[in-house]
Amino acid sequence: AFARATDCLAAAAYYEAGDDAVGERAVVQVVLNRLRHPAFPKTVCGVVFQGAERSTGCQFTFTCDGALRRTPSEV
Repeated sequence: AFARATDCLAAAAYYEAGDDAVGERAVVQVVLNRLRHPAFPKTVCGVVFQGAERSTGCQFTFTCDGALRRTPSEV
């Protein structure tokens, strides 16, 4: 469960902020803040992928826009 949560958090940071370190930290903070809020799912992956099953309403755009089908580039 920990490894999966880590993967979901890393994916959110990478796909939402790219290689912008400040942006990555901001995305991670948003996920963690939502995790603690009762209106959001109780798992990291649940927060990250909330709404991904719909064509609109994604919490994070990368979960709905096809970004996950692209291989991340080497840095």
